[in-house]
Amino acid sequence: MLAEQYIAKDKVDHALELLNAVNARNKSCSKSWSIIGDFDQSKGSFLEAADSHAKAWKISRETDFVSGYKTALNYYKAKKTVKSIEVCEEVLSHGVQFKEVHGLMLHHCVRSIRP
Repeated sequence: MLAEQYIAKDKVDHALELLNAVNARNKSCSKSWSIIGDFDQSKGSFLEAADSHAKAWKISRETDFVSGYKTALNYYKAKKTVKSIEVCEEVLSHGVQFKEVHGLMLHHCVRSIRP
């Protein structure tokens, strides 16, 4: 995507304008939401990143397991552990290839809740 090239050249404002235009015209583009989530995560806005990745996860009909994992990870970083556990369980119920990664993520979330 052109937005990824803009971000690589540190033209973040142009990239965000382009991504917002894509989202305004095509509400079902999960890639644009994922890029916005990656950008939010890089600037430390973990709750916004989680919301963007959650939109990408829902738009892809919960088949893009990377977006599901990034959603859970950003909720965990935003101290929303219960929400992160819910997303981890959703992803684990759909995908086999990420069981180890999500198992570790789920393990960290549960350990952070227990005293």
